[in-house]
Amino acid sequence: SSYRGVRFWARRGETHTSDVRVQFQDANTYPLGGVCNPEPNTPDGCYNGFGTNLPLTTDWQLFELDFTRLTPRDFGLTGEALDTTRVYLVEFGFVQGTVFDFWVDDLWFYD
Repeated sequence: SSYRGVRFWARRGETHTSDVRVQFQDANTYPLGGVCNPEPNTPDGCYNGFGTNLPLTTDWQLFELDFTRLTPRDFGLTGEALDTTRVYLVEFGFVQGTVFDFWVDDLWFYD
């Protein structure tokens, strides 16, 4: 919880056609936290974590994601801000039915 965000290197391959969203699931948005509803399509549903889309190119780029600048999407339950004391996972999501060729390296927290 003393960290302000994460840094990592990422790039896409030549055949990549998908948007990439990096998202953090905390105790409010992940079922193991016991706060959100794991049933799909409910107003208090899970998996609406805080995140952002990555503007990828075929060159390696350093991304620095400040936790205070991440936003949820428009469904399910979410907290006022990412609960950095209870993060369950970091996920990289792709649009269903698209081609993805995604590379990530050296993910670390920074303060």
